[in-house]
Amino acid sequence: MGYLGVVLFVVTTYWSSTRPTYRPYTLPSGKTIKLIALQKWVEAGEDNSLALLYQTDIDLNSKDELRREAEHIWQFLQGNVEKERMTKARILAHGPTTGHFVKKRSGFGFLIEKQEDGTWKFSDTQR
Repeated sequence: MGYLGVVLFVVTTYWSSTRPTYRPYTLPSGKTIKLIALQKWVEAGEDNSLALLYQTDIDLNSKDELRREAEHIWQFLQGNVEKERMTKARILAHGPTTGHFVKKRSGFGFLIEKQEDGTWKFSDTQR
């Protein structure tokens, strides 16, 4: 690989590592979140759940603020979970990705489980 090839590799690697890993998504309420993924979550020995992963601007140590944001997102996600006939959902808030070659992302999440009486209950899940 010549000099030009090395320069193009470095520039391309840097550029691709600085692009956002999310896409903006507007909830029915009008609030926009930075959606990373909406996917089925499969764990051995557990019921499948629907997981929404997003990037938040809230400090990951501010659990009360994260909970309020997750409750807002839940208003949108609940219909999708019920449509899929699932009894669990996960809302996973991530901070911005750090690092250029080795990516690191921290996060905090909530597990929402359907109770026998039909209500949904939030639980914190540290990540």
